[in-house]
Amino acid sequence: MVATDAPLFSRQCQALARRVTAGLARTGTSGSHFSGDLFLAFSTANPGAFDPDAETLQRLAFIPWGHLDPCYEAVVQATEEAVVNALAANEEMTGRGGRRTPALPRDRVTDLLSRAADSAKAGAPNNATGLSQHTARSHSSPRPSRASPASCRA
Repeated sequence: MVATDAPLFSRQCQALARRVTAGLARTGTSGSHFSGDLFLAFSTANPGAFDPDAETLQRLAFIPWGHLDPCYEAVVQATEEAVVNALAANEEMTGRGGRRTPALPRDRVTDLLSRAADSAKAGAPNNATGLSQHTARSHSSPRPSRASPASCRA
């Protein structure tokens, strides 16, 4: 789910939703024909745009198509960050029929991300973890990376 306060039309929201797969790909995740992946995007800007009166039509704002690249990058970065955060924040689960899924060892995940970041800083290929060098860099810092402008923050 992609939510933004950027003033976008419905087709522009669809274009943002299509960028989620690029963020997944950065983490080594791939989808399949039967994976059931569904990505949705919406904008909270332009209240009343679904059933506008004459005054609302005069006030509708939007970002021109040619200026959406920062929004696309924000979606990709936020998706990538969400996957890495899910790996780090996971917990053991017991599901239906007592099926147990153990949590990933946080220390090991942190160690792998740190080594990938070190490898990226040294300019070495990052084959040990399967993560892209961008992933290693962006998740080794204490601050999450964000694209600009502010209305396109993920």
